[in-house]
Amino acid sequence: MTATPSRMHRGHRLAGRARVTLADVRAETWTSAPRNAICHRWLLSLFAGSDVQPRIEHWALEYDTQLAFVTHAGALALVPRVGRPELGPGLVAVELADSTIARTIRLVWRASMDRAPAIGALRTVLGEVVEHLGPGVRAL
Repeated sequence: MTATPSRMHRGHRLAGRARVTLADVRAETWTSAPRNAICHRWLLSLFAGSDVQPRIEHWALEYDTQLAFVTHAGALALVPRVGRPELGPGLVAVELADSTIARTIRLVWRASMDRAPAIGALRTVLGEVVEHLGPGVRAL
């Protein structure tokens, strides 16, 4: 992925933008996975070179709960596309323009299995997933 979307309520002052920068969201309230979880570390790493740290006021392990904090408390969330539920009608994904976070998913199999139907089916399905996820996601 080339950019990381933040999740926000449709009524948020930044929700109508295609992209936001760290400067735009520096004073915002965030919801996060518990301390030291991968998504928490991702959120902290976004601000690593900055003079501020994210103001995390809501903590939840589950993406559904984080999105509920976005909906009802006006917090922002950094929730990856992979594994998250569908965004509800009141939520939008807005790209963080200066994000360096990316997730790489690789497939590895024995050369002798190149013609295996299961390998071909998996490659096809993952290609469709990449197309479905749209901008910001690319197949290598």
